[in-house]
Amino acid sequence: MFKGFYCPEAKFYRLPNDWFDRWIDLRECAGRGRIFAPLKTMEYVIKWTWGHENFDRPVRIPRRTFRYGHRIGHQRLDRGTNLSTHGLEDGLDFLTERGLLVEHLVELEGDRPSRPAFLPRLRSDDSDAGFDRPDSGYFKVPDIWTDMTHSVTSEALILTVEYFFRHTWGWQGDGGEPRWLDPDEVTNGRRYRSASNGERYDRGIGYSERRVRD
Repeated sequence: MFKGFYCPEAKFYRLPNDWFDRWIDLRECAGRGRIFAPLKTMEYVIKWTWGHENFDRPVRIPRRTFRYGHRIGHQRLDRGTNLSTHGLEDGLDFLTERGLLVEHLVELEGDRPSRPAFLPRLRSDDSDAGFDRPDSGYFKVPDIWTDMTHSVTSEALILTVEYFFRHTWGWQGDGGEPRWLDPDEVTNGRRYRSASNGERYDRGIGYSERRVRD
């Protein structure tokens, strides 16, 4: 049985505070019910770039590494995304087409073929595509999380747990107090406790309350 997380003071990666809104918008604009493959693909790239304080340099990630994890010699650093070949290509295509991910080809010496390298796209002044630079406005996710979701096939489950990361470790000024959220708040957004009109901090994760409860 899992005994719980350590508060991530080290070995974490950053997700932007508007992470959930971006996926809601992407699902609506693309007209697709599932974003499972793009979600796991994007998070894996963020782990190996932003998670290493790298916001500007593309990182080489072969397809095999995406699927089965990073290795150094005989040491396995993580378990990868566990996506199928088709799922991984779908995720990469979707993310590059929607402007969230940039793919580069790194030229190698000699006759060796070019290798793909990836970097989350940062917003520029003349474009809304990509993410804001995560110097602020982010929440922490333990880097072990991609291993824990290795065999998970529900994006609603992944986003539900991440919503708790956002509103606990990602929340300032709570003095370390527990923060209780009910399924409606995860679905539709956390309510202001002091507001009488039901105002919410955000839109939640955008899935049905039934899926959040499950």
